[in-house]
Formats: sequence, structure tokens, C-alpha cells
Amino acid sequence: MRKVGQWLVLFGLLLVVASCAEEVKKEEAEVVVEDVLSSTPFTHDFDYDTCLIISHKVDNYDVWKASYDLSEEIRLNHGIKTIKVYQGKVDKKYAMVLTSIENVSQAKGYVTSDMLENSMQIAGVEGDIEIQWMRQKLEYTENADDSILMYMSFSVIDYERWEEAFLDDYGTGESKDFEVTHVLQGVDDEGLVTMLFQVNDHDYVQKMESNNSFQMKMLAAGVVSYPTIYKLDEREIW
Repeated sequence: MRKVGQWLVLFGLLLVVASCAEEVKKEEAEVVVEDVLSSTPFTHDFDYDTCLIISHKVDNYDVWKASYDLSEEIRLNHGIKTIKVYQGKVDKKYAMVLTSIENVSQAKGYVTSDMLENSMQIAGVEGDIEIQWMRQKLEYTENADDSILMYMSFSVIDYERWEEAFLDDYGTGESKDFEVTHVLQGVDDEGLVTMLFQVNDHDYVQKMESNNSFQMKMLAAGVVSYPTIYKLDEREIW
């Protein structure tokens, strides 16, 4: 019994040491990221943290937008505040909204309610509705003046690994041909990354897709899915 007890004590000590080592490793990684962050125009400090992105097709954008505006008070009562509203640049029937969330469980109650489903039907929402619960991770601190707004969403093996690679690449100046205004990470799926960025070249994405060097960087950063991409126009909230 004494040997069993000694082994249990030793095993417990090993767990404590392993846990401490993991915490030290995590803290060191955070320091590295913050050091890299300081050489880029990005910040981890922002006005809102948790976000909800809803996107779908509509029969008529103007009709949908009028209906959406009328429901703002109801959304605010459920802790959902509209931050940005977008319409597809190419597909004018595509609508996307970016909102901030005060309480996820309260907001989810509204998003899954019959009330919202009925109002969307009345507003002319068509087909599937994509819902992304996100945390804001990076925000651009400079004025973005490139002319074409784009949305991109993809999956990574590990978010911290991807962010470190992204910031390091941006710090070298190689990623400055586009301006990333927001980077968000999935709440439920932490490997989901969503970016809002601006470019001047209409063919930027196509050129990057055929660039072997860019593809190798994405693989090295742990990107494991083909991105979903939309060109957007920002619309007035009211």
C-alpha cells in the first residue's frame, strides 16, 4: 500500500509540473504574440468582444433592410447591437450584418426563436441562413482607405499559431497589399477564422490563389480549408 501511495504522490507531482510547464509555455507564447503585435497596426483592445455575423440571400435588399431596421429595438432588448450592415458587391441579393453581443445565451434565445424566423420570412430572406458566433481578436488601428471591401472565412488547426504567423508576416511588410480591419475567431468552433479586409485590386484573391508562395504560407500557418469569400459594400445602418 505504501508503494501505491508513493506512486500516486509521484504521479500527482508530475501532473502539477506538467501543468506548470504548460502555463509557462502559454505565457511565453502570449509574450511573443504581443511583441509581434507591437510592430503592426493592430490591437487586442476594442469596444466589443463577442460578435454575431448573420448572412443570407434576400428577395429584395431594400425591402429586407427596411424590415431589419424596424426590428432594432427588439434586438437591443436581447443584447444584440448592429455594428455594420453589408450588401454583396456582385450579388446584390446577398446581405450580411455584424453585431455585438452583450449576453450570448440571451442572444441565442432570440436568434433561434420563432419570432425571428417569422420576421425573416416576411422580410424576404431566401435559402440557408449562415450564423457565426465570433470573438473579435484583432482590430486595425489605422484608417483603411483601400476601395474594395471583402469578407473571408476559413478554418485553421490552431488559432494562436495562425495569428502569430499572420502578424509576423504583416510585420515584415509582405501582407500590406491589403488592409485587414477585423479578425474574429469562432466561439463554438475555435478553429474558425473570419476576416474583413480591403484591397484595391479586383483580382487580388484570384492572384493570391495562384501564388505558390502565398499558398505555402497558408499551409505553414495551419490553414486547413478553402476560404469562403464575398465582395461587399457597406450600407448605412439606418
